[in-house]
Amino acid sequence: SCKNTTIEECFVKGEIKGNDHVGGFVGGNSDNVTIKNSYADVTINAGQQAGGFFGVTAGSVTVQNSYYTGSISAVSRGWAGGVIGLIDKTGDIKLSGCVSIGNLSSVEVTGYHIGGNMKDNGVERGTISLFLHNLYNIDATLTTNGTQWVLPSTTAGVKEEATPVFPANLKKQSTYTAIGWDFSNVWSIKEGTAYPQLKNLQTSGISENTIEKSKYSISVSDKKIYVSGIENEAEVTAYNLNGQVVFQSVVTSSSAILVPHKGLYLLKIVENGSVTSMKVYCGR
Repeated sequence: SCKNTTIEECFVKGEIKGNDHVGGFVGGNSDNVTIKNSYADVTINAGQQAGGFFGVTAGSVTVQNSYYTGSISAVSRGWAGGVIGLIDKTGDIKLSGCVSIGNLSSVEVTGYHIGGNMKDNGVERGTISLFLHNLYNIDATLTTNGTQWVLPSTTAGVKEEATPVFPANLKKQSTYTAIGWDFSNVWSIKEGTAYPQLKNLQTSGISENTIEKSKYSISVSDKKIYVSGIENEAEVTAYNLNGQVVFQSVVTSSSAILVPHKGLYLLKIVENGSVTSMKVYCGR
């Protein structure tokens, strides 16, 4: 549930499983929600109604200058969309500068950006008043046993069909600046090799690349993280997924790193002039 909320410069990354109303950011019961300058890098396996940002919308939502990558699948029935799985109730829907990169699959209706829009007596419940400067990966797989969502042309609003883009161009800054993304203050990109990343994460000292081989090992207990392998002591900083510092101190292998909530954290470990970054899920 998410209402009267703005989500800005955030990302979600990982695997999500659920039966119904499954989304990267919001599952369902959403009204007056804006998501901008954010991304979802997710694998979603759902029974029905699955979307990269919203599984189901239940009112007015806006998504701006954001992208989805990964894969989304609704296997039993229902809809799947790169941004919205299903528009279920009356509301104003605005999508601009949204980029759908990953694969999508459902057994009813599938769309690169929107899976479907429920109808009452042939009239769609949601009003799509803005659908502009949206892109999708021309090589992404869109699988459906039903139909593919089509942008309605009969209702008023500022709308244009989404533009297909070759995969290589989705790793170029020019593709995104052409649709209004801000690379001076918000986004950065490793030209030709990666999708855009948020500067607010990078300026906090953590990059998206996890060092796979490390002398450190992690154990967790409730909301405590322990790093073993520290020789004497190391400076450890823990960041939440918004790039905010939630812990910073000099620790030893026996010290507990206290985090405020269960969830995914990014650790920066500085020891003897060497910096190691690790992603840690604190879920027990």
